[in-house]
Amino acid sequence: TSWELILVNDKNPLSRAFTVDLIEFEDTRVDYRISEPLQKMIDAAKADGINLSACSAFRSVTEQDELYNTKCLSYVNAGYSDKASEILASQYVQAGGTSEHHTGLAVDLITDGTTALDEGFADTPAYSWLKENAAKYGFIERYPEDKSQATGIQWEPWHYRYVGESNAEKIVLQNICLEEYLQSAVSQS
Repeated sequence: TSWELILVNDKNPLSRAFTVDLIEFEDTRVDYRISEPLQKMIDAAKADGINLSACSAFRSVTEQDELYNTKCLSYVNAGYSDKASEILASQYVQAGGTSEHHTGLAVDLITDGTTALDEGFADTPAYSWLKENAAKYGFIERYPEDKSQATGIQWEPWHYRYVGESNAEKIVLQNICLEEYLQSAVSQS
């Protein structure tokens, strides 16, 4: 598969040898190859009266592990066992090595009136704009509401992933997620 279709999740962890060439983008870092389409998407949204900002993109394995461990601890503190806490946490935060954020191809977006990454983002004009336009710039909503069974991740309307324009348009047109798209490509070959 091509670089933009790399699949990273708990069943497909990144190799320890994986590296990515990063570039500064707003207050974060992304794979240099997606900075131009990401900027074009943000500029197009702005031209339509929508303010988008990248609040999180590349994360190191260490940074991701810290987020995961903090989420696990929040469940432990709420009375769940260690194992139950890991299961619950992994529905929202991936352990180091299993997060798309390591690739530099994923970006969490916020807009006017949103400061938290939560499902409230889906009620914003920005979300509606992204649903209509993100694929034109090569981005997909990575964890759609109706695809958590396939992705293993709960709905994240703020999380967008670069897959390239052609792939994004096919994924959106077919109303599928990245896992389903890649599975379809494998079964057709």
